[in-house]
Amino acid sequence: MRRRTLALIAVCGVVASSAPAAAVTRVVRDREGRPITFDVQAPNVDLAAYARVMRNAVHGEEIRDVTIRIVPPGRVGAACGADEAGGCYGGFPARIIVPAGSGPAVEHVLLHEYGHHIDRTLDHRGLPEPNGTPRWWTARKMGERLRQGLVAFDYSRGWTRSVGEIFAEDYVQLHVRSSHAIGWLRPPGDGVLRALRRDLTGRATGPAPRAVPPAPPPPQDPPPTLPDGTPGLEIRRSGIVAAGERRTLPFGLLGPGRRVTFTVRPTGLDGRPGRVRIEVSCDGAPVAAAEGGEQGEVTIDRPGLGPASCEAALTGLGAPTGYDATLTLRVEGAAG
Repeated sequence: MRRRTLALIAVCGVVASSAPAAAVTRVVRDREGRPITFDVQAPNVDLAAYARVMRNAVHGEEIRDVTIRIVPPGRVGAACGADEAGGCYGGFPARIIVPAGSGPAVEHVLLHEYGHHIDRTLDHRGLPEPNGTPRWWTARKMGERLRQGLVAFDYSRGWTRSVGEIFAEDYVQLHVRSSHAIGWLRPPGDGVLRALRRDLTGRATGPAPRAVPPAPPPPQDPPPTLPDGTPGLEIRRSGIVAAGERRTLPFGLLGPGRRVTFTVRPTGLDGRPGRVRIEVSCDGAPVAAAEGGEQGEVTIDRPGLGPASCEAALTGLGAPTGYDATLTLRVEGAAG
């Protein structure tokens, strides 16, 4: 079965940008003399602050093989290819994209994305990437969590259930005790952090993470509204899906009492009626499923959901068919 993604929401993901003409490359050295390469594409960057974070971060020879690109905060989403991204890592050769600025929030993003670089360069046990590091994997009980369906190597169970994102957040905690973005899982304890440090340095001990104040919350945009003016969010997608082909749309429910409506109207091709199967799942568990389409749209409408990391999925049945899909997220009790 082929799998394609309709949209990627709030994921630190694949780098998809080209460098503007104003880019300046700067190389500094870590404490062992290894080069740390920065691609500065924002004005008035305090490069010494970024260099200090990387010199103090637990790392090895892999630091030679990544470029850290610093862009204006408003360009991070475009540079990462995902509007919601606060930073990202990917590409060959490897590249990290982080926002220009200072303070705990920027430090967290930089360390998180460098955790992805370590993850990709230190494989173990022949497991699919991303897979963290061996002692960390055992201490974090990732094998057991994987067997229970609580985590995945990809984003099929949501951003917070991705092994790679959990590892990257734990790597941050090795250096600073800032907020841990994996809400369903406790931050790593001393045993997990010792295991991770041993994976990276071969030593069981090291300086304790220093405490930093929480980053101030970013300015809040007005809450989204539906076309009728009521609070909510509507996402529309269209395309063509073949038999057995699956399209997914990850989304998050930030609080309780959310109503999720997922409607797909197969449009058919060459005069042939289309047929599809649609599903909604949250936190890795199925919520509802429906099939049909020959006579019109197929709909799932479920109230009382959240908070959760969820996914709407569409699978083609029979002949290839066009489709129009609408996902509506509404706070229950809102008029309309």
